[in-house]
Amino acid sequence: TPSSIERILIRDRLAYIKRDDVLHLPSSNISGNKARKFLSLNSIPAEDFPECVVSYGGPQSNAMVALAAIVSAKNGEFEKELGTTTTS
Repeated sequence: TPSSIERILIRDRLAYIKRDDVLHLPSSNISGNKARKFLSLNSIPAEDFPECVVSYGGPQSNAMVALAAIVSAKNGEFEKELGTTTTS
C-alpha cells in the first residue's frame, strides 16, 4: 500500500504530511522512502522477476542496499560493480 498522508494544523494552517516513515515492504526489511520507490519492483512475483536488474548508485547508497534486499527476497543474486572515474 502507498504511504499514508496525514492532515494536521500548524499555526492555523492545514498541512499535509506524507508518512513514508511508516511504510514497510513485505518480505523485506525495507522501509521509508526506499520502500515507496521500490514498491512496484517488490510486487513482482518471484517467478516473473527479471533475471537482471540494473541500477546506479554510490558505494554507500541506501538504494542499492534496498535493491539487493528485494533481489535476495526473490531468490536472485545481486552483483555490485563499481565504476571508475577519471580526471584529465
